[in-house]
Amino acid sequence: MPNMTVNLWRKIHDTNQNEIQHIGISEHDKINLQDQKLTKKNKRRKLVENLTKKIFVKPEDIPLDSNLFDNFVRDRIHRGLKAKDRTNLKKGDIGYADPHIHSLVKEIREINQQLRDIENSQKEISRRENILIRESIIKNIIYKAENRITESFQSISRCDFIHKIELLCGDISRTSLSINIILKNGRHCSPHSIFSEANLDLLVLLVFLSLTKEAADKGQSKLLILDDVFQSVDSTIRVSIVDYILKEFDDWQLIFTAHDRLWKSQLSDSFRRNGHEFIESEITRWSFEGGPIILNTSKDIDYILLETIDAGQVVNICSQAGLLLEEV
Repeated sequence: MPNMTVNLWRKIHDTNQNEIQHIGISEHDKINLQDQKLTKKNKRRKLVENLTKKIFVKPEDIPLDSNLFDNFVRDRIHRGLKAKDRTNLKKGDIGYADPHIHSLVKEIREINQQLRDIENSQKEISRRENILIRESIIKNIIYKAENRITESFQSISRCDFIHKIELLCGDISRTSLSINIILKNGRHCSPHSIFSEANLDLLVLLVFLSLTKEAADKGQSKLLILDDVFQSVDSTIRVSIVDYILKEFDDWQLIFTAHDRLWKSQLSDSFRRNGHEFIESEITRWSFEGGPIILNTSKDIDYILLETIDAGQVVNICSQAGLLLEEV
C-alpha cells in the first residue's frame, strides 16, 4: 500500500478522541484514496484475468470478495488441502500447483487487504465528518438558545445582576454542557456559587425548555410533557414559569402532571388566564387488575359528584360533596 494511505490510516486511529474534531481531512486526501481504490481494483482485475488463463475458468467464476476468494483458492487451487498439508508436500518436493498461480493468488490477496484498509480509511473519514456536522448543529442550537435563556431567566427570577448566561458545549469533554454566568460587573462564575436552590431549578428548567424549543425548529414534534417538575421550584416563581411556558409554547401540545390539589388549581387558572383550552383529568385510584381509573374533572363539579356516586367511590363522594358545598 502506498505510504499516503498507511500514514492517513495511522493518523486517524492514533488521534486522541478529545482532539479529533481539530484534525481536518482535505478534499485532496479523499480524492487520493478514491484514486488508489480504483487503481487497486484495476490491477486486481488484470491479475484475475491472468489467473483464469492458468486454471481454465471464466473471470466471473472467481469471486472478488476476500473470504469468498480464499474459499475458491482452497477448493479449486489447493484442492481442499490445508496449509499444513501443503507444507508437508513442499518438504517432500511434491509440486501440486504452478508456482506462478501461487504468485498470482498472493498478489490478489495483498490487493484485497489494501482495498480493505482504504475502505476503512474512507469510513473513518466519513464518520469524523458526520461528528463534525452534528457538533456544528448542536453548537448552533445552543448559541441560539443562550439569548432566550438569559432573557427568560431575568424576567422570571428578576435577578438584576446577571448580564448573560452562557452554555459551553465541549468545554470539559466532547459531550459536556457547562453553564457560565457573566455578571454585570464582568466577572464569570458558576451557577452554584451565586444562585439559590430555587434559581438553580429555574435555570436548569429554562435550559431544557430552550433546547427543546430549538429542537422543534429542526423537526422534533411539538409535544412537551412535564411530569410534576415544579414540586422543587420555589412557589414564588412557579406560576411565572407556567405563564412563560404557555406563552412560549402556545402552539404546542402540553401535558402537566401534579400531585398537589392547590398547584393543580393554579395550573388551571394559568391556562384560563392565557386563553388556552385544556382538559383536566384526575387518576382517582389504580390497581393491577383494572389499571388507572381516570376522572374528567374539567366538567362542572356537580357532574363530577354524580359520576363518583354512580361509581360508588365513597371517599371521592365525600371529597366532591365537600368541594361542591364550598362552591355553593
